[in-house]
Amino acid sequence: MFRISVIIATCKRNDLLLQRSLKSVYNQTYSENVDVVVCIDEKDSEMDSAVNKLRQQIELLRKREKIENFPTKVIPNRRTKFHSGTGAWNTAILSEIDLKSIEENDSHYIAILDDDDSWDSEYLESVAKNCPVKTGLVVSGIKYIEPNGKIQTVLATNLDEKEIFIKNPGVFGSNLFVNLNVFLSCGGFDESMKSTTDRDFLMRYTDFESNSDYNTVFCDFALVNHFADENRKRVTSDKIAKKQGLDLFYYKYQHLNKFEELRTQSLERAKKLFGYTGKNQQISKGNEIKILNHNLKVPNKITLVVGFICFELQNFERLIKSLNQLTLSPFLDKLIVYVLTNKEYGVVFSEKTSNYNFEIIIDCNRNGIDSIAQNRTLLRNQIYNHFKSKDFVTWIVDDDLELYDKDYVKQIAYYKNQNDTDLLFSLTTNEPPIPFFLTLRRNLFLYFFLKKNDKEQVKLEKQNFLSDFYYDLTDDFKLLEMFVSVNSTNTGDILDCLKNGQSAYTIDLYDEYFGTEIPRDKYSIVGGNCIILNKEYLLVPNYTPDRNIYNRRSDFNWSILCQKKGASIKRVYLPMKHIRETKFDIEKESRKFEKDLVGNRFYRIFYDIVIAEKSYECISEEYAEMTTDLKQRLYFNLMRVLYFTSLVSDNEIQKIGKFYEESVKKILKKEFSISKDLYLSIVKYSEEFKRNGC
Repeated sequence: MFRISVIIATCKRNDLLLQRSLKSVYNQTYSENVDVVVCIDEKDSEMDSAVNKLRQQIELLRKREKIENFPTKVIPNRRTKFHSGTGAWNTAILSEIDLKSIEENDSHYIAILDDDDSWDSEYLESVAKNCPVKTGLVVSGIKYIEPNGKIQTVLATNLDEKEIFIKNPGVFGSNLFVNLNVFLSCGGFDESMKSTTDRDFLMRYTDFESNSDYNTVFCDFALVNHFADENRKRVTSDKIAKKQGLDLFYYKYQHLNKFEELRTQSLERAKKLFGYTGKNQQISKGNEIKILNHNLKVPNKITLVVGFICFELQNFERLIKSLNQLTLSPFLDKLIVYVLTNKEYGVVFSEKTSNYNFEIIIDCNRNGIDSIAQNRTLLRNQIYNHFKSKDFVTWIVDDDLELYDKDYVKQIAYYKNQNDTDLLFSLTTNEPPIPFFLTLRRNLFLYFFLKKNDKEQVKLEKQNFLSDFYYDLTDDFKLLEMFVSVNSTNTGDILDCLKNGQSAYTIDLYDEYFGTEIPRDKYSIVGGNCIILNKEYLLVPNYTPDRNIYNRRSDFNWSILCQKKGASIKRVYLPMKHIRETKFDIEKESRKFEKDLVGNRFYRIFYDIVIAEKSYECISEEYAEMTTDLKQRLYFNLMRVLYFTSLVSDNEIQKIGKFYEESVKKILKKEFSISKDLYLSIVKYSEEFKRNGC
């Protein structure tokens, strides 16, 4: 069924939106299966009022004009804000993905309209007539209307990447009519860019078109009106935004043949129009590091108990060897390592401990527990019971980590001596510490970026931010289509990494920020690098209502219960290096992938029940929105991954892509909900926890 979604991003231009762009949509002669999404780009603090106000205004407009067709929804931009509408456009487009009939998404088209432009009344009808099966893009002409009324008409006739690199060939947002699946396969709009977003998308689209059976239709009519109004701030006239966008654009497409020659031509045009010279460009791609400095006083010595769970000799030996450097710190009184494992490993591990001058306790009393959540709870309880009469700090780590050559003890002792903090949460670096399938899109993106640049001396930008950019479903959307941090520029090495279930890109270590405090979010996300200064929090459990479903991300639930108990939590930069050497099991990876996604959404609801104490009705609605958002992101990722894997002939990569597709489609079909019984059980648990403590 042929369907059209009209997408309008807007920010503080309600008058133009209502009287020009939206009114022109409602005047269209074609209305069959056409709906409208208006996405508001606004500060979070002002978003609710802006959305409610616009909804009311649109409702009044529809009543006044007696509009019965073109169902319209107004939604907030939940992605990147104020980057030339990219986050708002992507938010709106993803919200239109049909999850129940994904096979129909290939006959679904996106028609973008700027909030200050308009369409002639026959635009959608004319474009729809020029949209045969397997059409990726339909390009109508566009009329530039100057303030004095002068009109200049531009008709695009082809899409050539060299021409696009120099200047826009005539596709400017309001005449972008694109197939939904094609849009997603191309990666959507790059939210790292504050300008030049149309050209960037077109570059990726031409690449896609040349490798697919989709075609572009160029129309010989101009039914789109672009108004060059005076006295309004626009991306095209915002020199700072234009510079940032061009910097990134030139960086991304440095692989083009005759790059310097093309760049010179593009620069001449950019200098004339925007005053851009390309000199001293600073590429900022994400959330730059923000730190809260402290004056580090000389702390008292501490007793440090490092606890971890381990079932692999290789991990045990590497981590124990790494922990040995802690004994060199002048701020350490005593180091004790507490290992929870199975009985069959007890003797083997013990044989490897004789060369160390610190105490190592091997605890084999797991009693057959196979749940991550239960194991973590047991480890902390065992440590508490063993050392409760002493004054000590506990450092809970994953067994696939190791230390950098830094004095961690001095930093930990500082916070212990301050006596105003209960828990310290830190990051891990190097390889992403999450299931491999959650990094597949970014790994493939990296591979193709380098493959295109294989014959050139590529300028590689270093990651300059602390974020979860390594995660395909990250909320830091600015990094999904931007290249950063790599282990090797050899594309063969990258393919080998993928086949082994490893990441080809890294999370950097920043020496200059070691030990400093950084802002934390409300969820207090914690993984395998947690320092417990107040031993009472060792008794807080890793809550999970069902270890088979919600087992992963249970550390997050633990941190939420710690907040419920009143914990003072700080996020500090004391990273450990994550090493992924476990043999890649693609079927096991698929199961971990699903459980991790479920756990990722559950902890957010757990927070809203336990901390925010929201009603069941509110929780049910939020969870439905969260799972829908998750599925839409997954479908987006799936289309991008399928495009990438279609270009790789390697059978093992094809197999990984197929498993990923099967895993995603399984999740898309699955119904997620929070039952009333589960909600009440969490409420009861929370109340008892608050009353009785741990």
